[in-house]
Amino acid sequence: MAHATLTRLRSAANLGERSLQGHLRRELSACESVLDLGCGRSSVLEVLPRLPRSVGVDAFPAAIEDSRSRGAHDDYIQADVTELELAPGSFDAVLMMDLIEHLDHATGEALIERMAKVAARRMLIFTPNGFVDQHEYDDNPLQVHRSGWTVEDFRRRGFQVVGIKGWRLLRGPESTPRPPALLTRPLSSLSQPFIERRPRHAYSLLAIARYGG
Repeated sequence: MAHATLTRLRSAANLGERSLQGHLRRELSACESVLDLGCGRSSVLEVLPRLPRSVGVDAFPAAIEDSRSRGAHDDYIQADVTELELAPGSFDAVLMMDLIEHLDHATGEALIERMAKVAARRMLIFTPNGFVDQHEYDDNPLQVHRSGWTVEDFRRRGFQVVGIKGWRLLRGPESTPRPPALLTRPLSSLSQPFIERRPRHAYSLLAIARYGG
C-alpha cells in the first residue's frame, strides 16, 4: 500500500505519467477483467481503479513473487507469453506494458494477433518509440530489448496511438533525462500535452485497440 501511495505522488508531478494513467483508466473503465502480460515486479494497475478480475503473467519467478507479495493481481500465471494459450474473448482487456520490445519483431507481431482474439474489448500496448538499447539486469535475461516499434507498426494494425513521456529528444538511454537534467526533466514533462497527439516525436507510445465498443 505504501509503495502504491508513493508511486501515485511521484506520478502526480509528471505529466507523462498522468497522461498514461488517464488513458489507461478511461480504456479499462469499460472492462471487468484484465490480463497483464509481462506484469513484472510492479504494475501500473496498482495505481488504477481495481478491476473485478486481474491476472498477471510473467516468465521470471522473482517478478511473480514480488508482485504477488503486494497483491497487484488476483491470480498469476508463470509462463512465457509467447506460449500462452487462452480461449478467445477470455479477458475484456489485454495489457502489455514495456513487454513487446523484449521480443523480436516477428514474435511480437504474432503475439498481437493472438491476443487480439483473447481481448474482448481492449488491447493496450506501451513501448518505447523505436528501438532503445537495453541489456540484461536484475539477474533477468528477459530484460534485453530485441525490437523497436513505430507509430506506423501499430496504426496499420488498427491501433490508435498516443505519445507518452514527452519529446523524445529530451531523453537519453533508458528514458533518463539528457543533461542538464534540472532543465530537461521539467521540459520533458511540460512537452507532454503537445506530444500526445504527435506520437512520432514522443519518447514512448501507447497503442490502443478497441473491440466491441
